[in-house]
Amino acid sequence: MSEFKYNKLLYLFDVIITGIVAIGAFIASLVYFHSNLSLLLLVGIVCIYTMWNSFVSKVHPEKIVIKENEIVFESFNSKDKYYIDGTDRFQLREFPSSGKLYLRIGKAQFQKGRYWINTKNYSNGKELFEIFRDLDYKINPESLKSKARRVNTEYLQKLKRSDKSV
Repeated sequence: MSEFKYNKLLYLFDVIITGIVAIGAFIASLVYFHSNLSLLLLVGIVCIYTMWNSFVSKVHPEKIVIKENEIVFESFNSKDKYYIDGTDRFQLREFPSSGKLYLRIGKAQFQKGRYWINTKNYSNGKELFEIFRDLDYKINPESLKSKARRVNTEYLQKLKRSDKSV
């Protein structure tokens, strides 16, 4: 079992305070932009989307627990559990230079199953990044990304063997 926790101070600023500021901005937009409907709509949509992601969908998990056959995402005293073997969907988009992952798992909807994981802000972030990449490779072995990984691995192994023989 592997457990990864978001840095508490960063979670406070990245998720909680951001959500609270969005609530404040939404209220301010209702008060100040009532005469300018297009600006009210624009600010309102951004604020509602931010509040929804922070407090309802919980797309930024505070804690991630990965066991042999399950992944648990925890935020604000709620847990979302997914079984690895039984999942019908595991789509991972990686951003290696920033250490971020976007995951859609299970029956991902607007309310559940979407996660932005900034691995650099978690304990053992590099390990977390690699675990998710390996899970994607295991669950989706026929995806284009997995095939490319296999070909690149084989190519690098051939290079190592040829370097040793010289």
